[in-house]
Amino acid sequence: MFYEKKLLCCVYVLLSLKNYKFYISYITNLYERLTSHIKGKSQSTEPRKPFILLFCEYYLSKHDAIRREKYLKTSREKTTFKTHVERVFLQKYLLKRF
Repeated sequence: MFYEKKLLCCVYVLLSLKNYKFYISYITNLYERLTSHIKGKSQSTEPRKPFILLFCEYYLSKHDAIRREKYLKTSREKTTFKTHVERVFLQKYLLKRF
């Protein structure tokens, strides 16, 4: 019997356009949480807004989402992620100029 599992948790990464630092977290309702960040209702992100959503990943369990969030927050992974983001932004910027 086939059944569809609902994706429960979302791990997301925001980039502050004020200080160019990442905010990494997980949540069950991404839309509500992003609205909260945009309106400045989150104490942890309010001083660093505005933000852009870089990406989000959905998971079937809260446990898996928390594991992924912790992994993304490691200094090694943050460095890798930052390098990748910089490369992508530079490519897009350079392509627009020429």
